[in-house]
Amino acid sequence: MAAEDALARLDERVARSEVGAGFAERADFFDSVSSMWVAGELVHLEDLVLHDAQMDIRAPSHELVIAHRIVRARRRVARNDPGWAVSRSGIMALAGVAEEPSGLVEQVDRGGGRDRLGQSRCGVARAR
Repeated sequence: MAAEDALARLDERVARSEVGAGFAERADFFDSVSSMWVAGELVHLEDLVLHDAQMDIRAPSHELVIAHRIVRARRRVARNDPGWAVSRSGIMALAGVAEEPSGLVEQVDRGGGRDRLGQSRCGVARAR
C-alpha cells in the first residue's frame, strides 16, 4: 500500500508541476524503449528522440518505427478523455481498425450479378 500511495502522490505532484508535460514525454519514451526491450528488441533512446523530432541520422530500423508508434499511441491516449482508451472506439482506433458507422450494414457482393444498367460486375456489357 505504501508504494501505491507514493505513486499517487508522485502523479499529483507531476500534474501540478510546471515540468509535468516534459516528465510525461520522457515517460512515454522510456516506456516505449522498455516495451521493445521486453519484446527482445533493442532501440536506443537517443535514436527514438531524434526520430520523433524528424532528425534521423540514418534510415530508421523497423524496431525504431514500432517504438515510435508506441510513443504516438501513448500520446493519443493522453490527449483523449480518461475512459477513451478502453471504449470501443478507442480500442478500434488504437488497433488501427476503422469503425463502421452504426447505421450502415456492409453489403457483400457474391459476384456474377448485374448493376442497375444491366452490365455485369466485371465491366463487360451483356445483352438483356
